[in-house]
Amino acid sequence: MTDCRSSSTTWSTAQQCVGFALLLQFTLVCVIKGAQGKPEEIWWLSHISLLTSSVGLIGRRPWLIATALTNVLLLHAVWLADLGAWLLTGDFPFLITAYLAEANRATWLATSHHFYLMPGLLLMFLADPRYRRESLLLACCLFLLLTLISSLTLPAAANVNYAFFVPRGIAPLGLGWLNQLPRAYYLAGLNLTVSLFMFVPAAMVLTVIAHWRGFESLWASRRRENRDTG
Repeated sequence: MTDCRSSSTTWSTAQQCVGFALLLQFTLVCVIKGAQGKPEEIWWLSHISLLTSSVGLIGRRPWLIATALTNVLLLHAVWLADLGAWLLTGDFPFLITAYLAEANRATWLATSHHFYLMPGLLLMFLADPRYRRESLLLACCLFLLLTLISSLTLPAAANVNYAFFVPRGIAPLGLGWLNQLPRAYYLAGLNLTVSLFMFVPAAMVLTVIAHWRGFESLWASRRRENRDTG
């Protein structure tokens, strides 16, 4: 029992250290974007998810970590696929990472969390697979809040969180029709589409993983009990 408690404490401490590292990365993103004259880009969902995950890890809030993972699971998977296609073929199929073609070192540094945030959070989730429905709701609400902030306070040219239009690169993903909507309905359509086709599938995957790992733990526990009583 003491060994288990000690192991749990060590794991929690390690998670908090990772959380502080992610917070440092977010601070670095803010500094770089400010220096580049693009402070509005701090409001991208990917950057705010970096902050959300750091707060969750430091504060030991699994549901907040799961919220960040829900936000980036498919988003960063598409980002990595787009970058991988460029490295292999020289083309960006979704144009999401096209900005990296002419990026300087500072930009690469500011965007480096795209490489490790989703895989890292997923590994942590696998180690402690608990998923609450509130995480899905929070993921949807966070994106809604960010699109409202982007739409009401940030320049349209930046198009942060695609709050003004869907770029042609990702239109083939089934989002192009949103550009045909009146401005008054665009944000509602964007949030509904992203929630249904990005956050809900991510939540379903994480829920299945959580249930499966829980079943495995229960099965292993019963096998140990049978072995001990036998």
